[in-house]
Amino acid sequence: KLSFKSRALLEVILNTGLDTLEFTMFPTRRLMQIGSWSENRQFKRQLRSMRKNGWIVWDDSKETGKWVLTVTEKGKRAITEDIDPDERWARSWNGKWIFIAFDLPASKQSLRRELLDWLKIHRFGRLQDSLWVTPFFDSSWKGDLASSKFDPSGVSFIEGVSFAKSTDRDFVSKSWNFDEINHRYERLITFHKAIQNRDFDNNFGNWIHQENALWKDAFEIDPFLPDELLPNKYQGKKAFAIRRASYAQLKLQ
Repeated sequence: KLSFKSRALLEVILNTGLDTLEFTMFPTRRLMQIGSWSENRQFKRQLRSMRKNGWIVWDDSKETGKWVLTVTEKGKRAITEDIDPDERWARSWNGKWIFIAFDLPASKQSLRRELLDWLKIHRFGRLQDSLWVTPFFDSSWKGDLASSKFDPSGVSFIEGVSFAKSTDRDFVSKSWNFDEINHRYERLITFHKAIQNRDFDNNFGNWIHQENALWKDAFEIDPFLPDELLPNKYQGKKAFAIRRASYAQLKLQ
């Protein structure tokens, strides 16, 4: 599991394009501030640990004196949880909902909590206590449930459409708390709007940690629905764009 320092470091490397740059020296000053590492060797120890976990690789050429770091696919998946917001928003939807319905006895509270945790990880919306919904189906989910201790007759996947007079967006608003999602994104947007007035010489690491905490707070509860299902006042796209713009302004050399 990613530590907070590893996550913050990977976020900076990816979002600033550091993994595509070639340096003539080891670029440590700003990056060391992220983890409050006081010495170069401590920072290198962190990088070696991340490389051992398969999150990064780097080429430190003694012949050219140049240094290049790359985030691996495993590293990207670790910080994005296999979610690319742009990709998710652009997905086409067939108009059919995937429901998961379950009936677990009161004596199986631990199993119920396990299932609810699984549903939240996969960003299902809660339509009712025992009826959750998502616009897409992943065949790997069957394996997830089969490997658990659930009675197959107690958990069912159902594909269907809504025949209610309400629209699909109304259906979305009932299943996900977009007021809270937008509130968290608005906090992130406000934070990023102040970036031009910040002096990063002494508080760069602190800024990165605050930014990561705000992004993670919103990211964890956003289902990243396709465009046609997003509420009209959804703030996720605006927050994602301003976040990328802010990182593009950071100078790490």
